[in-house]
Amino acid sequence: MKLSKIERQILVNQFTILAQLIPSERAYYNSCKEVFQNGYTLEYENHINVTAEVDEATCTFVRRVLSMFDDIQRVLGRDDSLAKRESGALFMGFDGNNEPDHLGYLRFLFEGGPTPRFAYLLRANPHDLNSHMPTLALYARMLRVYDKYATDYGAPDLTPEQAREILAARTHPDSR
Repeated sequence: MKLSKIERQILVNQFTILAQLIPSERAYYNSCKEVFQNGYTLEYENHINVTAEVDEATCTFVRRVLSMFDDIQRVLGRDDSLAKRESGALFMGFDGNNEPDHLGYLRFLFEGGPTPRFAYLLRANPHDLNSHMPTLALYARMLRVYDKYATDYGAPDLTPEQAREILAARTHPDSR
């Protein structure tokens, strides 16, 4: 990791402040301060606990999938019994092993994010947003059909037949 002198100075300042604010962690923060003050590049990764950024395309994909399921549920009814009868109408989440960025952003939206709009989509499995199976390809197939009916504001005029067409796209073409 390469940091500019300004970035290093900002981190030194932050660790200096943290050392004063949290006396019980003073030794750790002073160590962090020393690493960045002296430019010990090999140690940077050990002292910065920030993950890689999740790109805008991934976040947009997650929101589009949620909007699609929101529209499907609106059309088919939010009654679990009806939704369960419609094959694949319940939102499954994203795979923690193969789609961790998607799952992480989804968790942010549901657990600490800006909107509770999609909370009802979790009723099928409210404790686990992990689908435990890859979902990107099947959601992409569904979105290709959904996009025929959607505008920038979702698909407010979606019909039950169109919703079922979107749901049918979950199945891989080789398995139909």
